Amino acid sequence: MQKSLKNIKCFLLDMDGTVHLSGVAFPGVREAIERMRQQAKVLFVTNSTLFSRSDQAKKLANMGIPCDEDDIYTSAIATRDYLAMNHPGKSVYVLGTEILKGELSAGGIKVVEDNPDLVVSSFDNTVTFDKLVKTCDFIRAGVPFLATHPDNNYPILGGYWPDAGAKLALIKASTGKDPFIVCGKPYKPLGDGVMKMVGCKPHEVAMIGDRLMTDLVLAKNNGFVAVLVLTGEATLADHEACPHKADIILDSVSVWDLGV
Repeated sequence: MQKSLKNIKCFLLDMDGTVHLSGVAFPGVREAIERMRQQAKVLFVTNSTLFSRSDQAKKLANMGIPCDEDDIYTSAIATRDYLAMNHPGKSVYVLGTEILKGELSAGGIKVVEDNPDLVVSSFDNTVTFDKLVKTCDFIRAGVPFLATHPDNNYPILGGYWPDAGAKLALIKASTGKDPFIVCGKPYKPLGDGVMKMVGCKPHEVAMIGDRLMTDLVLAKNNGFVAVLVLTGEATLADHEACPHKADIILDSVSVWDLGV
């Protein structure tokens, strides 16, 4: 039996492929989000650590979707919340963007360059050989490390940049070590952080997205209602071939209404 969205208290919305495509909102999505907000909290979730929450909020506002940074939940914030809950007071060395370092520091996480308690590995478009050497030396010496998210590639106009997952493969090849946890989609730390932030139980959260192995699996890993939309990456044929099944399939977010 298809699950209902009537009792949902928090809607998690993927962005690119779900709400918009390359910065252009899909028709009817703005109105659908307003209908969702009549019922529940709406959070926009992304694994990207390239932009701050403020930047992401401005991007949505420019599409006509009212938004502020408290409506954005990223893998950087999931990592910050995980560290605060599970490793309070621990210092971290960050192989990642200045945006990520700023998000962690703003949340009370001590970011250091030497003698860290933990290493955080993420996307970094300013990575240097020296940073890679330093990271691998820390890990090889026994410093535990975690990752913000597992994505191998970051889509850009005309192609891709190597993302956090590609860096994890490099670290594994050099040190033989895997992260002890990954915080972003599709893993539990992001789900735990969202539920703590909003004060919801798993069955009161719906994850709406276009990707099977991130959005759909995030829902399954956390006990959320899984809503697949067909405006982005996944097709019905892809869904049929996938071992993880959506609870609800929509042609677009725009068709969502209070009666679903």
